[in-house]
Amino acid sequence: PTIDSTQLGICIATGHIVWINGPFRCGMHDITVFRQACIGALSEGEKVEADNGYIGEGVYISTPNEFNPKDEEKMKDLARSRHETVNGRNKIFSVLAKDFRHDTTFHSPCFRACCVVTQINIETDSPPFAVNYNDKYLKEKKE
Repeated sequence: PTIDSTQLGICIATGHIVWINGPFRCGMHDITVFRQACIGALSEGEKVEADNGYIGEGVYISTPNEFNPKDEEKMKDLARSRHETVNGRNKIFSVLAKDFRHDTTFHSPCFRACCVVTQINIETDSPPFAVNYNDKYLKEKKE
């Protein structure tokens, strides 16, 4: 079977990897995976920043929105960009960039090991760029 995707959660405040999920077989949509695995892991009132592949769960997910103030969208875009930077660091491992030629039961431990190495690099050598994320917009919308 083909492994299509894995998911990482990155702390907006620190850039650290805080959540690892997957792998998933080809054809499973991002929002489906989120609904099955992530919603239950969120604290009450907590939201995640995500790209447009996650539209449909506005209570839990903040996605790009052309109607938001420009400074809010720029801030959120930076948070998503840093997330992609961390994803890119994981992709330097061939196990994540090429077809996985072993039994699929080994893919999750391999992916998690790559995440651990990436996290050690983040903590010791090369943190991702800083994001000054102000969640005032989320608070204002709740009131």
